[in-house]
Amino acid sequence: MIMAEMGRNRRRDGAVQWWLFQDTADSSRFVETWIEMTWAEHLRYHDRVSVAHRELEERVRELTRSGSTISTRHFIAPETRASTMRCSTDG
Repeated sequence: MIMAEMGRNRRRDGAVQWWLFQDTADSSRFVETWIEMTWAEHLRYHDRVSVAHRELEERVRELTRSGSTISTRHFIAPETRASTMRCSTDG
């Protein structure tokens, strides 16, 4: 499964946890979520993303239903846990 490959890739690139959720109200909708240690680490990742990872992301985007969109949102833990950052992509 391509999303399992994405999970392995995210972990290799620094994610400490990774999940793929399926919407119970709409079985065609999935949400990918992962946690990185810091916001700075996440930003550094954007500067060093590999060609192979970009190609993998494109393969995942090809799974998106025609007319659907992929949205990316970033969640940062409150100051009490400022070292944790969560990214969520749903589409």
